[in-house]
Amino acid sequence: SVSFPLRFIPLPFFFFFLMIRRPPRSTLFPYTTLFRSPSRRLGRQSLSDFFVDGFSHGKPVTLFDDVFFSPLHMATLSDIVAEIADRGLIGIFNAGSREGTSKAAFALALARHMDLDTSQAEISSSAILPERAPRPHDMRLDLSKIETALGRPMPTLDEEIAKL
Repeated sequence: SVSFPLRFIPLPFFFFFLMIRRPPRSTLFPYTTLFRSPSRRLGRQSLSDFFVDGFSHGKPVTLFDDVFFSPLHMATLSDIVAEIADRGLIGIFNAGSREGTSKAAFALALARHMDLDTSQAEISSSAILPERAPRPHDMRLDLSKIETALGRPMPTLDEEIAKL
């Protein structure tokens, strides 16, 4: 057995070491993009808030067609977390909308649902913003594990947008 003074181990490595030695009995959702009805946090907009605000006020909005994700409504995630807890399921689950979509397609579907004018929207590549923080272009999630655990498919993006 190797022993290290704890003060010299960076915290993330320490937690990783603990998980290897004795995995926790818990459920994790490592990455889920959430949206909901207007943000309740003053001065902070969700992605859906940003699009709705831009379309509602005729602001120019650039929509990226090369960034993909699997957005999920906050209420859906809450229901899934409650169901997983009730069933006593343990593990790491991805939760998101079934197909995944580009941010541009998400914004346009949101605008269509809310009957908003998208004439000021410009569809473009994220490469036009060189100062943008580096992020992966494809953040769609593999939902097979959670769909198997729940015994049903995750909702579609249209089903999620309809909750707004």
